[in-house]
Amino acid sequence: MANTSLLLGVLSGSYPRRRLLRCSYSAQRAHMAHVRVLFLVGRPRNASLNAPRGGVPDLGAHDVMALPVSDGSAAEGSAPPMSGSLTALLKVFFFLQFAANQPERHIVKADDDTFVSVPALLAYADAMPPRYFAGVFESSSWIPSRAVMIGWGMHPEWTKRTHGHRYHNCTRDGSVPDTYGDYQPGDVCTGPFWFAKGPLRMLDREAARALLFETSFFSDFAKIASVPARHAKLSNRARRIVSEDAQMGYWASQVPRLNYVPLQTTKFVNNVKGAWREAWDPKVAAFGGDVLALHRFPYTCHAAAASAVVAAWSGGGGSRRATAHCPSSNTACGRDPRPGRTLGPGGVRGCVASLAHPGVPRRMCEPVVLAPTAARALVCNETWKVGRGYRRIAQDIPACAV
Repeated sequence: MANTSLLLGVLSGSYPRRRLLRCSYSAQRAHMAHVRVLFLVGRPRNASLNAPRGGVPDLGAHDVMALPVSDGSAAEGSAPPMSGSLTALLKVFFFLQFAANQPERHIVKADDDTFVSVPALLAYADAMPPRYFAGVFESSSWIPSRAVMIGWGMHPEWTKRTHGHRYHNCTRDGSVPDTYGDYQPGDVCTGPFWFAKGPLRMLDREAARALLFETSFFSDFAKIASVPARHAKLSNRARRIVSEDAQMGYWASQVPRLNYVPLQTTKFVNNVKGAWREAWDPKVAAFGGDVLALHRFPYTCHAAAASAVVAAWSGGGGSRRATAHCPSSNTACGRDPRPGRTLGPGGVRGCVASLAHPGVPRRMCEPVVLAPTAARALVCNETWKVGRGYRRIAQDIPACAV
């Protein structure tokens, strides 16, 4: 892993969260030599034009990438600062253009409510094939002209069977199932396709450059400015969904010869087990050597998590390797990362011929496997406080000296 260089871009609209994450990364400093962290920060929406540093206390810090966006901008103007916001999508636009021209081979995007194990991240990156796109994959469909996600599922075959239901995808003729009354004349739906969940996803510089220059990236960038006006006639639900995750998946679906690499199966994510965990549950055992990403992890436990990670990766644990196995040839079929699934023509395990852009060759690799290590328990007796609101959650973030 000594030669693995990595650029980690963290979407952030919160100074207290950035302060805490700096402490988390600093505690893992032994593994940070080849990792560059950049916090992707916009201007606070309600900041005065005369506010010091534009209302961003750490503006000018070496790890802050100031972007020409307003934190908290959403299609309907009332979303929380990050999730599902137009802000997040614009930050991804700018970051990808920047990262594709940087010296680091691996590019990682994370959210500021996610704890990341840096040594595990490096081990996963070291295992990746060339031209890869990695994450925990789910399925969606997309209306490119309005950046609207209209369907979701854990697998394209599942969502394809749910036309007309609450979670729906494109019909076969490309029109929009109008379950919510959101259809507008001229809408064209694309999908279903794989997308990597937003808290943590990875790609290499080759894939990032292909995404910029072999897809609709720049034309989509030009359309995004008109998204708020185009959302005016939509239902409240549709206006809330501006998914940078799905937009990224839409671009990736256009990239030929792309290797999709699952970091973990969705089965284990939803059961809060394994390397990637959602909405921390202290009743489920966790170990510092197994963790890759903890999304919605209690802020008060970041120090404990960093200590467990460092202990697990010290000594003999530091030589651990991850492995990723990909099919020997490119194919228009993807592989279902969930074990034991048989889908697609001829009963081929995991074959999904109905992905968006079916003529584009792509490969779905097996989920990454990290070599086991001696157990180092990660103890956190807190639970993630769901539904408390962004500003109230920020009050729970402990002060920490970097």
